Amino acid sequence: MEDVKPSKSDLNVLILDYLTAEGYPTAAERFSKEANLNPAQQQDSVLLRNRIQHDIHLGSIQNAIEAINELNPQILDSDTSLHFALLRLQLIELIRESSLTPGGNIGPALTFATTQLAPKAPSDPAFLEDLERTMALLIFPPDQLEPQLAELLHPDLRKKVADRVNEAILASQGQRRNAAIRNLVKLRSWAENASKDAKITLPEHLDLALDGDVPVADRARKSRSVMWIPRMIVAPRHSDPDVIRIAVSVPVKVQQQVPKPANPGSKRSPVKYCSRFDSYVLSSLPVKDLRTMLRLPRTAPFVSVNNAALLRTRAPQQLPSARGRAIQYASQVSRGPHALRRRPQVVGALRNPNWRLLSHTPIRSEPAKQVLKTRSRTLNFVYRTAAWLGISVTVASAGIIGFFLYDASTYREDLSQRDIQISDLALNPKRGGPKNLPIAEVLMDDEDDADMERQQNKPRLVVLGGGWGSVAMIKELRVEDYHVTLISPTNYFLFTPMLPSATVGTLELRSLAEPIRRIVSNIKGHFIKARAEGVEFSEKLVEVSQVGADGTRSHFYIPYDKLVIGVGSTTNPYGVKGLDNCNFLKDLDDARKIKHKILDNLEAASLPTTSEEERKRLLSFVVCGGGPTGVEFAAELFDLLNEDLTQYFPRLIRNEVSVHLIQSRGHILNTYDEAVSTYAEDRFSRDQVQVLTNSRVKEVRPDKILFTQKDEQGETITKELPMGFCLWSTGVSQTDFSKGVAEKLGDNQTNKHALETDSHLRLIGAPLGDVYAIGDCATVQNNVADNLVSFLNNLAYEKGKDPKTMQIEFGEWIQVGRRIRRQFPQASEHLKRLDKLFEAYDKDQSGTLDFGEMRELLMQIDKTLTSLPATAQRAHQQGQYLAHKFNKMARAAPGLTMNEVRDGDLDDAVYKSFQYHHLGSLAYLGNSAVFDLGGGWHALGGLWAVYAWRSVYFAQSVSVRTRLLLAMDWAKRALFGRDMMTF
Repeated sequence: MEDVKPSKSDLNVLILDYLTAEGYPTAAERFSKEANLNPAQQQDSVLLRNRIQHDIHLGSIQNAIEAINELNPQILDSDTSLHFALLRLQLIELIRESSLTPGGNIGPALTFATTQLAPKAPSDPAFLEDLERTMALLIFPPDQLEPQLAELLHPDLRKKVADRVNEAILASQGQRRNAAIRNLVKLRSWAENASKDAKITLPEHLDLALDGDVPVADRARKSRSVMWIPRMIVAPRHSDPDVIRIAVSVPVKVQQQVPKPANPGSKRSPVKYCSRFDSYVLSSLPVKDLRTMLRLPRTAPFVSVNNAALLRTRAPQQLPSARGRAIQYASQVSRGPHALRRRPQVVGALRNPNWRLLSHTPIRSEPAKQVLKTRSRTLNFVYRTAAWLGISVTVASAGIIGFFLYDASTYREDLSQRDIQISDLALNPKRGGPKNLPIAEVLMDDEDDADMERQQNKPRLVVLGGGWGSVAMIKELRVEDYHVTLISPTNYFLFTPMLPSATVGTLELRSLAEPIRRIVSNIKGHFIKARAEGVEFSEKLVEVSQVGADGTRSHFYIPYDKLVIGVGSTTNPYGVKGLDNCNFLKDLDDARKIKHKILDNLEAASLPTTSEEERKRLLSFVVCGGGPTGVEFAAELFDLLNEDLTQYFPRLIRNEVSVHLIQSRGHILNTYDEAVSTYAEDRFSRDQVQVLTNSRVKEVRPDKILFTQKDEQGETITKELPMGFCLWSTGVSQTDFSKGVAEKLGDNQTNKHALETDSHLRLIGAPLGDVYAIGDCATVQNNVADNLVSFLNNLAYEKGKDPKTMQIEFGEWIQVGRRIRRQFPQASEHLKRLDKLFEAYDKDQSGTLDFGEMRELLMQIDKTLTSLPATAQRAHQQGQYLAHKFNKMARAAPGLTMNEVRDGDLDDAVYKSFQYHHLGSLAYLGNSAVFDLGGGWHALGGLWAVYAWRSVYFAQSVSVRTRLLLAMDWAKRALFGRDMMTF
């Protein structure tokens, strides 16, 4: 190869290929002009590839995927491995984001894993293995990950994926880079010859990080680890930069000095100190061998000091055996310039061929600070124990003193006697509206402070209900944007998922409630304890009523600019007779009544005058409904009877207790994965909880329940079950307020079970952008096919065509698909492959879709869409969505012109449609719990799952107060048992 010289054109082509492939369009364009070469790609294409790689390096994987599909959708379709790698990297970024934030939310990561990666994993065992490794990042803290898992969070993974994407794009464009081995070999040969002519050695690339800026002595003075123990110095030889010398530094010239006493007359013991260190050479070896010996990565830099790499260690035994012993023996040298040669053990160790004393003359002499006297291990342990004990006592004492000081500051005795300024309209509101009722335009606390006064002129946001959706919205709203008024018949927020635990005394009722006024005060809002009666949409008035001190109910109006309805739902009776003999579980009063009923039955059954038949009836507990509420209540009831009943009640009572669960479907927890339902049924079977499936309650009488069940021949038979307690927990229905609102809106509301909203959560039929509905009282309308005419009208308006006769081409179908995804985000999952949908419904193979074909396509999508679940999780997400949208509307609306708002739809112009992300479902089964994460992913377990179930709800609590109360209640249950008292 010595006679082979690369031509200038080869160099130019190689450089241009590098600039183009690596994403430097401007440099490639200039270089091609100067070298008189034709650019391989257009600048726009190079910029797009560069942007894709930049997004991947920044962790914006979703933006990169969208850009790849915009460039060529076939890239990810044809390379499933690359697509899975991108989705997996996006999951890692979500996990990284949640782990970096204290108390970070792992919900988005779980949602993404179940919806995007889980369906693809079964297609390839490698995919499944990679997904399992990635999901392990959610279990372990970042600082406790094994090296194989820690590599997933390293930025190098982004670079690998970015390189794969770049290669795939180049391959799709016919621009895949050739290895160009021949040209590279030419360049290497040319570089070696050029370096020889210049008398420069061309070393192997090693990042030694030798900056030569900091002198060794200065570095030593700053580093205690260098000064207080003998150290090993690794320094390159001047003759060969790839070979280093290993030396040990030993303290010499040890002297004694008596410190100056702090007080006159006191004495101080002399202190030994070392005034100089000498370094002796032990051996020399190549840099790469040293890295291998010390188990350092190839790219790990040494500590740079004065053109030398300084390695410091407190544990030389971690080095390989012979070398470690040599360093350890050399470290024992404590005095004298020739002590290294006099120590027999050191001399013996240095006879190892790999370790020999090359010179008896010190290669370096450094000044040093004083050396502290060493103590024995026992004395060190005593001193450290005393220090930690002293620190602990000091911190605890400071905490106790601080608590009492804070507690003392909370007591106030001074009463303000100043006059309070209040508007006359707050005390004597004017009348108006259809019913000529008082209109509360000004509230009593509107002028309490300067912040309240500033909000009087802000848009009025009225929130009906204090449930999950309303509280989630209140907590996310910006303080200065709205005049907020929350109206609810109860003055607390209730943590409903834990209500079954409160019915048996596991948790106290106060642990599940948070004062609404405390939540609203964070945004300087107002609270009115009243019941909503109706809405006057034309005059923007909400009619509310409240019971006064004299017991009479008064009515008045609350004006609004925006109204959010979150009044929840009520129990669905399904036409069953005798529900007044049942208990329900919707609020704190229900939980209190259930607890009293259970304990009263147990006490009555323990009386000697109670007959055997009556005792068995009193101890028969029936749960109607196999959903999460019914199942968790049955599990909590079994725990009470199994763990606490036997300790405080006669044993006969426990033997005669029976728990029955009646479910109309074939399985309990029928909305969960089938494996979860089967596990729950098996668990109840072991716990002697009778599960009656395919059974429908016909009538509930005071002493028994009548229900129908099909026998083996398929015939329906009626059975009866004696009962002393019955819980009805099946289905939800509209409240009277919701029914009144739906009736007022007429044909716009067709759903009999909930108020219908559009994808922006706006109440259908109400003035656009004025009224919203969230939570159990509402459902999002998913009628994609019914909006076909509006989709086509918009497209025809833009294209200048007649919508009745227009034929949709593929490009136009792409635009329609994007509009559908924007307006109906829940349909996005069914619109991923627009090209295949177009081919499937182009029946006549004309390359276009007519009105009928489009309608058939969208109707098929409608069939696959389901209503959103009536859960706290959905209400919470809707509340947060509205808060974020209202915040953005308050900032962006004043600057928008009418041309920017299509058809007056400010919501659509400012914010995207609501999209529900299912984070999974969980249920407690009595000393065990189940998790249904969706996509076939689930977790079943015993006590570990119980603690995981508790941790999820603990994290979802709305305040530090409720978290502390929950933790205290769980601790009290473990120490003292459940609360079995009634007040």
